[in-house]
Amino acid sequence: MIERVLEQEGALAKVRLMTKDQAPVPTWQDLEVLEAVQKVLKPLQDFTDALSGEEYVTLSYVKPVLHLFNESLLACEEGDSELCKSIKTSIVEYLNTTTYWRWLIVDPLVRATTSQ
Repeated sequence: MIERVLEQEGALAKVRLMTKDQAPVPTWQDLEVLEAVQKVLKPLQDFTDALSGEEYVTLSYVKPVLHLFNESLLACEEGDSELCKSIKTSIVEYLNTTTYWRWLIVDPLVRATTSQ
């Protein structure tokens, strides 16, 4: 949805100018926030889609994906805005403190690789 709004930002502004009602159009600040959120969430969406398999087991992929998130995808980079860094840090903290530990109990493959 965010990606779509960013793609159509020019069209939204033109439609607003052509209509009589003053529907709100995203300001440049709104667009900066949307771009930061999109930059952070896009890799998460891709992995969520990949891990949402109905025909194959995906639970054992969680540990490697979390490692990838921590080490590269959600690592703060030099060009990141403060908002991006804040979002990335919050997501990493959440993933590392809550979600992963629930899966350790369920999946013996993850449990075996963790205990080594």
